[in-house]
Amino acid sequence: FSVLVKELGAFVYGGCVIYVLVLLYRQRAWRTIGLLGIGGLAGAALSVYCLISVAGGLAPSLTVYRHLGEATYTNPYCVEYQGGPWYLSIWGLWILSPLNFLLWAFAAGLSLLPEHRLNGSLPFRSLEIPCFRLISWMSAMLLATILILPNSQSFRFLAPVYGPMYLMGGMGLWAVLHLAARKVQGFAFRVVCGVAALVVLGGAIAEYQQFLRVYITRQIPDLSVKFVIDSRTM
Repeated sequence: FSVLVKELGAFVYGGCVIYVLVLLYRQRAWRTIGLLGIGGLAGAALSVYCLISVAGGLAPSLTVYRHLGEATYTNPYCVEYQGGPWYLSIWGLWILSPLNFLLWAFAAGLSLLPEHRLNGSLPFRSLEIPCFRLISWMSAMLLATILILPNSQSFRFLAPVYGPMYLMGGMGLWAVLHLAARKVQGFAFRVVCGVAALVVLGGAIAEYQQFLRVYITRQIPDLSVKFVIDSRTM
């Protein structure tokens, strides 16, 4: 749903399309590439036509598009609640979901390893490594986008990659346990798995309780970075 309703969902679509095209190129599936390209261009043309029709013509559409980018520079709400130094968003991720943020960062770091090192560390199959990197880099790219764009530090904009970020967190936990299995075996490893399960469960419960306290009971209206950071004192 979030991929459909947020503008930055286009990055997710683009990343998935590039991933599929690369796989098809390696298989030399030229006919499939052609059909996919024609279908994609037709879908894009239809989407643009619908946007222009809803806006009342090409000129109003271009005007809206031009002012959309300009608004973030001067809009009082954007300046007050979505502005500030880039590290505020990193801090906000830590406030919202500290455990998953650490696991996601660990998995994202692993995705940067050369393929032979990654294969040596974790039991990936050949097609799983590109998918792992796609999910990791897509999340990092969208995070970098809200840091680079002016006055755009709102976690609403990260909605298209909430799923991938938590999936990466799960992969980070899997990687930690897989690496731990090289050091401990038997009963000791089962203890490690049990502790990891309790930590993850405790983290999930704590995050849900914070969500209820801040966004339900206190009724904080938005996920802009200032509201998230201020929620620490609520």
